[in-house]
Amino acid sequence: VSSVFFLSGLLSGIIARMNATEISDAFIQGVRGAISGAIIVGVARGVYWILNTANVNATIVYYAIEALKGTSPLVAGIGIIIIVTFLNGLIPSGSGKGVLLSPILVPIGLSLGLSPQSTVLAYQFGDGITNMFWFSYGTLLIFLNYGKVPIDRWYKFYVPLMGIFFILAFIFLAIALKIGF
Repeated sequence: VSSVFFLSGLLSGIIARMNATEISDAFIQGVRGAISGAIIVGVARGVYWILNTANVNATIVYYAIEALKGTSPLVAGIGIIIIVTFLNGLIPSGSGKGVLLSPILVPIGLSLGLSPQSTVLAYQFGDGITNMFWFSYGTLLIFLNYGKVPIDRWYKFYVPLMGIFFILAFIFLAIALKIGF
């Protein structure tokens, strides 16, 4: 992605008939605006690496899933949503969470009466709703930085909306289970 931005900036400078000094000055000016977001993403990635290397993520997943055994399919589905919601703060990558959780969640979901589709639906609700909540999601911090929106102001706006999304997710999960999805 960085190379695409670099090449598009270089090409834009050439099309605008800028000389090499003007192109490099414009590039440095653009980097200045993005550096704080890059540092935030780097720190979040470092925290993820430490948690993953120490097997903290796997331990949390194991014990969280153990707590769901013996519950009804709806409670298990809601539990999966909640587990994935909290893991979203530790592992902001949806594909990274999918690689970690799919081999665990689908068999657990099946043993608790959830179809694979309902298990994936619960995973997607847990992953998607809180993407714009967790500070470890680097893009959120970049967007807030660009928009000059303090995170506490964002949370005042987003937390009530997130609550509504969770209520809707629980309702849609109940409907999915009721219709055999």
